[in-house]
Amino acid sequence: MTDRWKAQSDRIQSEVEHIADYYNDKFRLCQPLQLVFAETREQIILGIRSQELSTFVMNRTHSSSSALLTDLQE
Repeated sequence: MTDRWKAQSDRIQSEVEHIADYYNDKFRLCQPLQLVFAETREQIILGIRSQELSTFVMNRTHSSSSALLTDLQE
């Protein structure tokens, strides 16, 4: 479990990586950890490269993973 947490927490968006690719990979890494959606959302946002995008989505309310992904892509 420790290795899974480390892999998840070390995963950040690369400079040339599309946000959807990063989101899907990070979400996949969070699933085995059985995090609640709020924790998964926070972990995804922490790894976003753009501070502006990170701040924008952190201040929004998301009730589902698809709503979060939609905000990130817009």
